[in-house]
Amino acid sequence: MVSPADQPTAYEILGVHARAPGELISVAYWMTIDEIREQRALGRRVDDELHLVTRAYELVAAPEVRAGYDLSLGHTRESLTTRRLQRKGWGPFRAWESPIYYEVAGLHETAPAKLVAEACRVMRNVYLRAPIHDERRVLLLSWLNEACETLSDPGKRGQYAVRLQDAAERESATARPRLPAPVRWLVNVAAQIVPWMNRQSPPVLRPTMLERLAVMLNSPGGAANNDPAAT
Repeated sequence: MVSPADQPTAYEILGVHARAPGELISVAYWMTIDEIREQRALGRRVDDELHLVTRAYELVAAPEVRAGYDLSLGHTRESLTTRRLQRKGWGPFRAWESPIYYEVAGLHETAPAKLVAEACRVMRNVYLRAPIHDERRVLLLSWLNEACETLSDPGKRGQYAVRLQDAAERESATARPRLPAPVRWLVNVAAQIVPWMNRQSPPVLRPTMLERLAVMLNSPGGAANNDPAAT
């Protein structure tokens, strides 16, 4: 029996971020449907994949249904266009918080290359149309350009995955309550000094959207236990 925490969410199934706009969610869904139709025309059985992606889409396509689904997951819907952005540092060293490229591009970390290109186009239009201050718009578009450049390149995407992992490990190390504050600070500094570039970047798999669904369906528990409605 697979626990709900181990099951993919509707967002993961579609390859989008939990705060992705509805426009991008629709693009991801129909791109997957097109792949399913192509495979069906070749004689392949894709009924399970069709059910999985359609059920996921039904959970997040309509705003009112999505709100209830997000509540069940404990997700916040506050996007980068409305969320208060933080500045770090002091004086001339003060800068905006480091962006999470996947959130900026509206993507899940497992999103395939084909979806990355479409997400960059969709999110650029979203930020251009959003009723926000010009300073925030320029910042978000700048972040999006960085995100698209990084996530579209397999090598850069692999290196970025290492950076995210290192950041998570540093945060975990500094958050341990048993360590005094000065020690946590030293651990954090030491972790940043150690050159992460020497580590081998993990291979970034570039499966198609349909192949992603097949992996989820073949994971422990089988297709029946991968229904996002069960989360």
